[in-house]
Amino acid sequence: MTADPNRPLDAKITGYQPAGGGWLERTVAVFLGGQLATLQEYSDVVINPKLEPGLFEPLPYRLPAWVKGAKDIFGGVPNIKLPGRP
Repeated sequence: MTADPNRPLDAKITGYQPAGGGWLERTVAVFLGGQLATLQEYSDVVINPKLEPGLFEPLPYRLPAWVKGAKDIFGGVPNIKLPGRP
């Protein structure tokens, strides 16, 4: 895929706030050809949260405890053995 010089891609990152020894943006706007294509707004951000064990294990799938009010769109993924795992 080649870039289209008639539709430049641009991003505007704003709303920086101090967070956990660094900075966190609150708004990211992506423009394609001068038109707003994507807008991301972040709220209720938690810095250095305690992560539950197994969060990044692929199976068995379960929603993390911090996900509130979301449906489990995957419906129970079967617990299958992965290569190299007991």
